[in-house]
Amino acid sequence: MTAFPILYFLEFRKEMENSLYVFEAGVGIAFIFISLMTWLVSLSVRADGSHSLFFYVFSVFAFTAMVDLDIGFTLDQVVMPWTNFYLNKGEPYLKSSYGSAINWWDGTFHYSLYLYMIWSMMERRNYRWAGFIWAGSIMNSMLVFIPGNIVGKFGGEIKESILLNIPYATFPVLFAIREWRKPSPAKLVRYIGKTVRRGTVLFVVDCVLIGWLLFATALAFFRGFIVLGSPLKQAQSWVRDYEPILSDEAKWPQMQVLLHLYFFVPFYLYAIWALLKPSGKQHFTDLAALHLGAALQGQWSYIFPAVHQVPGALSTYPRGIWTPIPAAGKDIFYQINLSLVIVPLILFLRASWVDQAYWAKKQNKK
Repeated sequence: MTAFPILYFLEFRKEMENSLYVFEAGVGIAFIFISLMTWLVSLSVRADGSHSLFFYVFSVFAFTAMVDLDIGFTLDQVVMPWTNFYLNKGEPYLKSSYGSAINWWDGTFHYSLYLYMIWSMMERRNYRWAGFIWAGSIMNSMLVFIPGNIVGKFGGEIKESILLNIPYATFPVLFAIREWRKPSPAKLVRYIGKTVRRGTVLFVVDCVLIGWLLFATALAFFRGFIVLGSPLKQAQSWVRDYEPILSDEAKWPQMQVLLHLYFFVPFYLYAIWALLKPSGKQHFTDLAALHLGAALQGQWSYIFPAVHQVPGALSTYPRGIWTPIPAAGKDIFYQINLSLVIVPLILFLRASWVDQAYWAKKQNKK
C-alpha cells in the first residue's frame, strides 16, 4: 500500500511534467527503492524462500500492481486522481477502455496472485500452477499491449516509460522456463495406490472438450482472417453485428485475435492429442495453466473494452470512435467470449486429473 502515498507525492511534483523524469521516477522507485526495501525486510524476517529472485520480483510487481489499481481508479473516476502525471507524460495510451481493463486486472487478479505466491514461498508451499497462470496472464498482456501500442493509433504517443514494461515481458518467461525444468508436482498425488480409469462421464467430458477445442480453432482462424483484411461478406457482417471491437483503430483487439491464431491454436491441437492419449503428457497441466492465465487476461481485456467506455474527460478516443455492440448481437458475443474463459478453466482441471492419473498408474507399477 506504500504506492498510494508515493503517487500522491509525485502527482504534485513539477518535475513530473517531463516524460523523462516520469520514466526515471518509475525506475528509481519501483525497481530500485522497493527492491531495496524488500531485501531489508527479508533480512529481518529470514523466512524460507525470502532469498529467491522471484520473491523480490513478486514484491516489486505487487507494488506496481497497486500503482495500476490507482490508474484504474483515475481512469474510471472512482477516487481523486493521483496518477494523471503518469497518464499524461508516461503512457498516455492507457487513457482508453483497454488501458482501464488491463490496469484493473493487474491491480486485482495479479496482485492477489503475488500475495499468494509470496506467502507460498515463505511457507515452503508449492505454487507452480498459480505461477504458470500468472506467467500466462502477464505474457498475454505484454504480447498484446506492446505491439498494439506500436502499430495502433497511439503509436505516435510512445514515450520513455514504455520501457518500464520490459521486466513484465522478461520475468514471466524466465519463471515459466524455471518451473518447466522442475519435476511436475503431479507425481506427488494422494491417489497413489488406486487404479485410475476413464469412466463414461469423463469420456463424455473429454468429447465435449475436444469439440470445443475444434470450435475454438475454427473461430481463431475466422477471426484471424477478419483482422488480416478478409473481403468476405461473412467477415464484414460479423464485425458489424457481433464484434465491432475488431475494427478498433487502437489495434489491441486485433493483436489479441492474432495471438489466438498463432499461439492458442497450437495449444488447442496439443490439448486434443493429450485428451485422446493422456498417458505421459507430463506438462499438460503446466501448459493448461499457462493457457488459462492467458485466456483469463485476454478475454477480460477483450470483453471489458467492448462494453465499457472510459469517461470522456480522460479518454483519448474522440466521441464517436468507440462503437458499442448492437443489442441483437450481445448474446452471441457474450456466449462465445465467455466460453473462451470457462472452458479453459475446465480444461485445466481436467488436465490436472490427467497428470494425476498418469503418475498414479506409474507409481502402481513400481
